[in-house]
Amino acid sequence: MFAEEEPIIVFVDGEMVSFDIDPIQKNGITLVQFKPVFDKLGLSIEWDQETQSIIGSKQNLEIKLTLNSTEAMINGEIEILQIAPTLIENNTFVPLRFVGEASWKLITWDSATKTVQIGKQFDIQYVWLLERTLWKSSNGEERYLPTLAKVRLINKTIESDYHNLVIEYEGQIYSRKAEYRKNSIYDKYQNKFYLTSSDLWLYNVDDFTDKALELISKAEIDYGMTEDMVILSWGYPNYKYVSDNYTQYKYITKDLIMTKTEYLWFYDGVLTKYEYSLQNNR
Repeated sequence: MFAEEEPIIVFVDGEMVSFDIDPIQKNGITLVQFKPVFDKLGLSIEWDQETQSIIGSKQNLEIKLTLNSTEAMINGEIEILQIAPTLIENNTFVPLRFVGEASWKLITWDSATKTVQIGKQFDIQYVWLLERTLWKSSNGEERYLPTLAKVRLINKTIESDYHNLVIEYEGQIYSRKAEYRKNSIYDKYQNKFYLTSSDLWLYNVDDFTDKALELISKAEIDYGMTEDMVILSWGYPNYKYVSDNYTQYKYITKDLIMTKTEYLWFYDGVLTKYEYSLQNNR
């Protein structure tokens, strides 16, 4: 049995386009349902029944494509298409690159992730996932991605109190909606976003060394680790003090017998001093 092929993902100005029918490729040309793309590009739509033509227009631009014809028009000028618009399951499919470039947009294609970016491109970066979390693949299947998975962040948009995330992991595209709170402690001190849903954090991979990653996976710390790394390993401190010269974390753990207080000092963002005290609770 053959594995199901991953669909082509399309972004317009950083936002993913939703299709009822997945885009297709024919002779190396990507064809898509015209309406979702026209809507994202801000084109008003007309249908000429007599000529079987689609007309998309906005200020200073008119694009005309005709079913089963390689002759298209941009502002009245004839352009020749490599592939004609066609009807698939009663939906009109049009050449994506032609429509994007006719709208004066930059088009890029990432063959590894089968992703088309039209216009503004998201600043792609690699990140770590802190928690084992549930994601939905581009073919609709749900999968838990493992703790400390290295993923490629393809797109992130903010919708009210949520982040809409799109990532690539092991050659597949996944998406997830996660709650966002601007007043989180970490956002306040570190200017990074905190996703409270399933405690998902995203960190730039460049912030980590192999040694640090190994310590984090064991919930251990060591001198030379950054604040990011310590929080990943131990979680939030019970108290945090920031001065002009250093930052101090205080972690407190209690049981029936003993209270342990651990003090961590960071100079220039790096752990350089550690002390602890024990108090008998009896």
